Amino acid sequence: MFRAKLYALTNVPPENQKVMLRGGATLKDDWAPFVGKIKTGQQIMLMGNASENVRVVSSTPTVEFMEETNDNEPVYEGPPGLENLGNTCYANASLQCLNAITELKDSFSKIDSSQPNNRELKLLFSMKQVLEQMKSSKKAILPAEFLITFRSLYPQFAEIKNGKYTQQDAEECWSQLVTSLRGLPRLDSVPGSNPVEQLFEIQLLDEYSCTENPAEEKKITPTSATKLQCHINNDKGKIPVTQILEGIELSMHEQIEKMSPSLGKNTLYDKKSSISKLPYYLTVQFVRFFWKKTAEKKTKITKPIDFPMVLDLYKYCTPDLQAKLAPNRAPGAAPPTDKTLANNTGRYDLYAVITHQGVYADGGHYVAWVRQSEDPNDWVLFDDKEVSRKTEEDIRKLNGSGGAQWHIAYLCLYKAKN
Repeated sequence: MFRAKLYALTNVPPENQKVMLRGGATLKDDWAPFVGKIKTGQQIMLMGNASENVRVVSSTPTVEFMEETNDNEPVYEGPPGLENLGNTCYANASLQCLNAITELKDSFSKIDSSQPNNRELKLLFSMKQVLEQMKSSKKAILPAEFLITFRSLYPQFAEIKNGKYTQQDAEECWSQLVTSLRGLPRLDSVPGSNPVEQLFEIQLLDEYSCTENPAEEKKITPTSATKLQCHINNDKGKIPVTQILEGIELSMHEQIEKMSPSLGKNTLYDKKSSISKLPYYLTVQFVRFFWKKTAEKKTKITKPIDFPMVLDLYKYCTPDLQAKLAPNRAPGAAPPTDKTLANNTGRYDLYAVITHQGVYADGGHYVAWVRQSEDPNDWVLFDDKEVSRKTEEDIRKLNGSGGAQWHIAYLCLYKAKN
């Protein structure tokens, strides 16, 4: 924590820091040399080369509002923003969405720094510290220690170019954070062995049919995932993708090449997926980036794709799951008797959106739009340390109709509408 604070205040990365007291005591991996030697008001010397990738920020940053409030608008009292420490908007947006998942807070409360010190647990503890600060502070938070730990555990996010940390993919960051939650204690009174399985896991049945030999027995394989994808480019020309469900359907029906046991060679198979278990929180990724040869970069597809405030996945579920959901979907339905269903209707409310602004994946800017209550117009935009209120109308404009230089939805987080 001490080295992280120095990093945030001085721009000197922990690996470059040499901390000394007058008399020769040097801080290394523990506080032993400093015990009994530090007094109130004593000066400590820091030596080390500052990195260019992080700008120096104030130790007491404040939340900045992007729009003025008026007498009819209540004062914002929600979570604060997060300081951008140099191309870290992708992490800030992911952390803001994670902070909105209140069910995780009980699991985070059960871990502490006295537990076995492995890197995975250290990351969870640094996440816990950020979330706790966001709960208690009205000032923008410095997530320096989290970033240090995150980059140490996942070096792909520590790429440096021209002396600066490079921009990273918010979806990849979100997926890594969700995966890391498997190390948290399980939630009480919810089926499943860990929070990922309990809150985010989608179970599917994949059916494979041989296109060259229809007589070959179909194979059904169970799989799991923590997100669905919305494909935007349709090479098949069968489904015009203009809204999120069409893109999801496209991703759940594709052709792949694999070995055919009946033909003894590789051939094409039709792969059709159906959902056998719905999650409580559903992540949908818009597959907007592709490799553009002329630019030699991952370039964004800016085609407008509409996404609803209420998403219904009933059509894409297995017959067995549909039979369990159907009684709960009718108006005035009795309380469901099956308590094992994370989502007992197949419907979801939009809860958060991560958007990307710009043309290329290795540049641009990520922000998070998070719903604060049941009120459909109670949204907040977290643009690093800047925080502003938004409405449902603002959210609907994130579909891509504003072009590459406006915010375009990249990840949608939906919450079960039970």
